[in-house]
Amino acid sequence: MKEQEKFIDWFNNTFLFNRDSSSPTLLYNNSAINARFARIREVAVMMLEKPTSPKLREEVALKFFITMRCALDYINYAKMILEEWKKCQASKSG
Repeated sequence: MKEQEKFIDWFNNTFLFNRDSSSPTLLYNNSAINARFARIREVAVMMLEKPTSPKLREEVALKFFITMRCALDYINYAKMILEEWKKCQASKSG
């Protein structure tokens, strides 16, 4: 299984379901909130595929047709989530 596939599996089955019970994604059946989490997941996958892409912000903005500021927010969220994933992977292997 590719690293991206492992991450998606972890994100959907571990990360999202281990959120605090007050998390918006767990409290509301809101398509806008669910779409935001899906976009963050996709940005994280993009970062796994091209970790040193100098144009990541522009690629995210164009892919989702969002502002550059919003693209930066998604990138920062994705970085935090990838750090969590790496910690989880390290604890499994160590």
